[in-house]
This record gives sequence, structure tokens and C-alpha cells, in this order.
Amino acid sequence: MTVLLALVTAASAEPPAPPPTARVATVAKVEPLGPIALRSKLFAGGKPKVVNFWATWCGPCVAEIPSIVAYARAHPEVEVVMVDLDLPSLRTGKVDPFLKSHGVVGITHYQLDHAEPAKAIYQVVPDFPDAVPITLVVDGEGAITDK
Repeated sequence: MTVLLALVTAASAEPPAPPPTARVATVAKVEPLGPIALRSKLFAGGKPKVVNFWATWCGPCVAEIPSIVAYARAHPEVEVVMVDLDLPSLRTGKVDPFLKSHGVVGITHYQLDHAEPAKAIYQVVPDFPDAVPITLVVDGEGAITDK
């Protein structure tokens, strides 16, 4: 819950500048993954994660991107992951340029690589709420602790 509250609080704050020693990527790289591989990446144990499911056509998704980027910069102890649910055929022509034009860097990016992402998402998150954006908080054991 603390992570989720910090994410909401970050929405009203100016994004902090990265520390001078931080290495910040200049281009976002979106990795396409099938449902089973994506599930494995998202819910493997290790570092806690904030996982945001989004799409370029979703206005609320686009509106919260600056808050997600600000949170990622302020909390390097948490892996921030954005999962794109656009059609895979849009990755190189739309999703990659979108992320670049919005300055979305320093965050792990995956795309659900399936002909029908809206159906395949249930293989990744069985109780997916059938709406975007949705953000999940995943603990170090790989369990969803908040939505």
C-alpha cells in the first residue's frame, strides 16, 4: 500500500532529476513476450515491482505516464514495469515512437506478444479487471499485494 500511495503522491509532484551518477537510458526498448513468458517475468521473485498495464490509445494511461516515470526515478529499489497491450503489429511503428516522444526511459518495457492481447492477458493475470490502466504492486516473492 505504501508503494501505491507514493505512486499517487508522485502524480502531483515534479519529476525529480536523476542523481548525477545515475545512468539513464535515452531510448526505451520494448521487449515482446508471449503470455507465459510475460507472466514468468512479472511474477518471478526478487526485486519488488510496480507493474502498469497500458496502451497508446488509452487516454488515462497516457495521462499517468509522467507519474510512473517520476516514481521510477524516485524509487530505484523498485522495478517499474510498463506492459503495453497494443496489437504487436503496432510496436515498431507506434509504440516505440510513442515512448520516445514521451521521454519514457529508465523503465522496463514489455509488450504482450499475442494476436489478441485482450484475450491473452488472462493467461498473464487470471483476474485481470478488463480495463486499462491498471497497476499492480508485486512483492519480492512475486505475489500481487495491491492494485
